[in-house]
Amino acid sequence: MTDWINHFQHPWVLLLLPLPIIWLVWHVWKGAVAPSVTYSSLDITKGLPVSLRQRVLNLLPYSRAAVLMLGIIALSRPQHGAMEYDVSARGIDIVMCIDVSGSMQASDFHPNRMEAAKKAAAEFVRSRERDRVAVTLFAPDTAVLAPFTLDMNALSTLIESIYIGIISPNGTAIGDGIAASLRLLEDSDAESKVIVLLTDGENNTGKIQPLQAADIARAMGVRVYTIGMGRDSRAGGGLFGGRADFDSAELIEIAERTGGRYLHASNDETLTQVYQEIDELERSELDVTETATYTERFMYFWFPALVLLLGEFALRALWIRRLP
Repeated sequence: MTDWINHFQHPWVLLLLPLPIIWLVWHVWKGAVAPSVTYSSLDITKGLPVSLRQRVLNLLPYSRAAVLMLGIIALSRPQHGAMEYDVSARGIDIVMCIDVSGSMQASDFHPNRMEAAKKAAAEFVRSRERDRVAVTLFAPDTAVLAPFTLDMNALSTLIESIYIGIISPNGTAIGDGIAASLRLLEDSDAESKVIVLLTDGENNTGKIQPLQAADIARAMGVRVYTIGMGRDSRAGGGLFGGRADFDSAELIEIAERTGGRYLHASNDETLTQVYQEIDELERSELDVTETATYTERFMYFWFPALVLLLGEFALRALWIRRLP
């Protein structure tokens, strides 16, 4: 990024600018009240036209004042330059791990949990302009929807294409979902690695237990943010209106073991707030290097001042020369 800038290297010199004006006023006033030759009467000269030489002579004080002003500006060293900003981001590798089990069809979110989760996740990835983001899906099985990418528009489109049944919907393997996300992060050299896991059910299948997967994530330096969507089983227990409930205690433990955070989304509004909170907690660090390059511009003032000064000397020596 480049910013074009103009400034003065010695701006304090500009404080002298009123001096030429004061000198000019004093010179004009002195000429008006102190004629150099006194005549008994000037009546015989009243009708004479003012010659070109006299007009030029009258302009010389103004020329001298202009020379002084231009010289003062030149001494302040006006400069024109460019400030270059080299911005580099120490980015974050983020894996969005999304539950696509059959319970995500529940309609306590609008129009259902799956659609609300897709909308919030798509808005989240669109805000991560400097980070790499990948997406994994889990139910009883797991799948990689998208490997790491910086193309957030394409990734948000892929997220919006998710549907119930994209993989087998009968079960919730949270541990396997975390493990699938960790496999994407194995070769990551990012300074910060994060999994954002969203589920609306308890772990009831899979080869890897959630807390076992959390221990692996901790060993890899990966933080896991867990989002419980819908009704917490500890609040009422079991099933509620045919909808699976999640176990917040296990999600809290996963987050705590990995240095992440557990968040609960009970409706569309709080789901959006959850992703906004994660967005604030996980921000890329920017390194900004500033480089300024300046070009001197004093010659634009020295040159016309020199021309005016030499012109005055030439006129006084050749054309409007006069005796004291």
